[in-house]
Order: sequence, then C-alpha cells, then structure tokens
Amino acid sequence: MVPQQPFQIGEHVYFATAGAYRAKNVTCPACFGTQKLTLILGDGEHVDFKCDNCEHATMHGRPRGTVVAYGVDSEVNEGDVTGVTLSRFENEKWEVYVGSRIPDRTSISRTREEAEAHRLVLHAVAEKYQKEQEEENYNRGRAKSKRSFSVTYHRNCIAKLEREMQYHRDQLLLAPKKEKP
Repeated sequence: MVPQQPFQIGEHVYFATAGAYRAKNVTCPACFGTQKLTLILGDGEHVDFKCDNCEHATMHGRPRGTVVAYGVDSEVNEGDVTGVTLSRFENEKWEVYVGSRIPDRTSISRTREEAEAHRLVLHAVAEKYQKEQEEENYNRGRAKSKRSFSVTYHRNCIAKLEREMQYHRDQLLLAPKKEKP
C-alpha cells in the first residue's frame, strides 16, 4: 500500500541542511605555517626538514604551510515543492523536490521553527565529524618517527660516503705517479 503523499506541489516548505565537507585552508597544525619541522636528536642537535604534514596535503610535493580542513556549515532553506514522486530506491517512500533539490525527507517541515530545530541536530553531527577530521590532521602531523629514522639514515650514508672518499684519496696518494713522455 502506498503511503499518503507528505506534501503537495506548490506548498511552501522549510528544510535544514548541514555539512562538515566545506573545504578551507588552515594553518598546518604540525609546522604552524613555517613549512619545516625541527627534530631534536638525543645529543641536543637540531635538524630541520620539510614538513611532511602539509607536504602530504599538496599535489606539488612541497610543503605549503596549510592543510585542508573541513568547516561546519548549516542553514535553513525554504522553497516551494516542485515535485513529489515515489522513491526508486526505497519502496513506499516519497521524494520531495524543492526547486531542483531533493532534501532529506526528515528535514522538510511546514514551519521554520521545526526546520531550525532539525538544523541544530544536523549541525551538532557535522561538528562532531569536523572534530574527528581535525584530530586526524593533527595526529598525521605528529607522526615524526619515520622522519627521525630518515635523518639518521641519511647521516649514516653521508658518513659512509665520506669514509669511502677518504679511502680513495689515500689510494691515489699511494699510487705511483706516471710521468708523461
């Protein structure tokens, strides 16, 4: 049995929308916009290297000092119902068109006050999601253990190459010099 149509074409309605998906650039939480991090080695020496948190956030492979964060946005919209059809995906559920939009059917109401109450609920959910996203960005910036390994690895390579260069210099000093005829 088909349920009764919830709204009539031409009826004025209000609906709430919210989302934590609006992208905006914010200062990198790892390097605070300096585009570099400083690793303090056990002997107190400071080693600077490019920030891999804001480097990861760009396609160009170099730090920018910013990362993408997602801002919460919520509002109450209003409009006239332009269409009402049975859902193709859910049996016995109506899709209500307001202009060219199909708002979530639970957020549509006949009064602004009901829509505002629903907006507050949606906004709280979006804020929770945003907090989780910010924490994930911050924790990604805190993962420096691979960098400390990288610094140690490259220092060891340099020391090894310097020893090899010295060895080859010494070999050249021991080699007999040929005189040109």
